[in-house]
Amino acid sequence: MSNAELVRKYTEEFKNHNNFDVVDEVFSENFVHHLPIPGIPEGRAGFKALGQFVTGAIGDITVTIDLIVAGDGLVANRNRARGTRKADGKEMNWIEHEFWRVENGLLAEQWSVAEGLDIG
Repeated sequence: MSNAELVRKYTEEFKNHNNFDVVDEVFSENFVHHLPIPGIPEGRAGFKALGQFVTGAIGDITVTIDLIVAGDGLVANRNRARGTRKADGKEMNWIEHEFWRVENGLLAEQWSVAEGLDIG
């Protein structure tokens, strides 16, 4: 699987189908995430917890990759996302920018920024 395909698989399964177990398949055992969210644990378990937190607050999430660029063990992608905030039914739209380091065919490190995401 190419580096870009790894990110596509993660996006489709994790974000669009709430399949958090895909993390065990496509993330390395020593995965490191650099997320600006206090209280999220390290590693794969933390990333699964993040997914559960977000889907607990926002329903009907759909994410589309607008742009993906891969090369030399790095992948960058820009996503367009939408969902419904569960607290008040407000439709939400946001943009995600993700940067990945790939090692030995697995996602090893991630940096992420979301513009316009308001969990409430």
